Amino acid sequence: MRSHLSLVFIIWQILLVSCNGTEVSKAENAETRLAQDTVWKRELLLLRSQKDNAFAASSSSPFNNLEEDFSGLKYFAPDKKWIIKTNWIRARKPETVKINDSKGKMRDYVFAGRLEFKADGKNYSLPAYFEGLEQKIMFVMFRDKTNGKSTYGGGRYLEFRIPDNEEIILDFNQAYNPYCHYNHNYSCPVVPENHKLEIEITAGERKYTD
Repeated sequence: MRSHLSLVFIIWQILLVSCNGTEVSKAENAETRLAQDTVWKRELLLLRSQKDNAFAASSSSPFNNLEEDFSGLKYFAPDKKWIIKTNWIRARKPETVKINDSKGKMRDYVFAGRLEFKADGKNYSLPAYFEGLEQKIMFVMFRDKTNGKSTYGGGRYLEFRIPDNEEIILDFNQAYNPYCHYNHNYSCPVVPENHKLEIEITAGERKYTD
């Protein structure tokens, strides 16, 4: 009987140590994720602050020569939910397409293919374009259901360097408004209707004025 109790006790001790190890591991993983999230959020907020400083001081700022005082851009709170991995369906052959700008002229863009992704359990797709001859920079224009309410009615943009592994991740926290939202003297590509997402993208830059 004693030997049986001793065996049970030993097994219980092993399970206890194992469970404690699992709990410690979970706690360590949670701390690591929290630290990573803190660094990511801090870096994003720093970028936003730097953009504000540039818009306030630069001679090339869209707010330059405007009568109103620049009061800082407005953003949704950082949210990792809106960092989304995509499936890049490359264009068989990059082709030049023409897109209207806000001054009624046509602009040439090189179609790179479509970015397919999932958000809130639904599938979406956006056209993507190359910028520059090296085709290392990708430009994405999109509309969504926040337009005209909490975000600029004409839609927003994303621009980023294509990673070496060509795994395209859309970080909607980086979404920004065209300059013509702030200053009508600028001309900007008009986001086509077929670039509209039937979802509210509550990330990135908001309307500058209500």
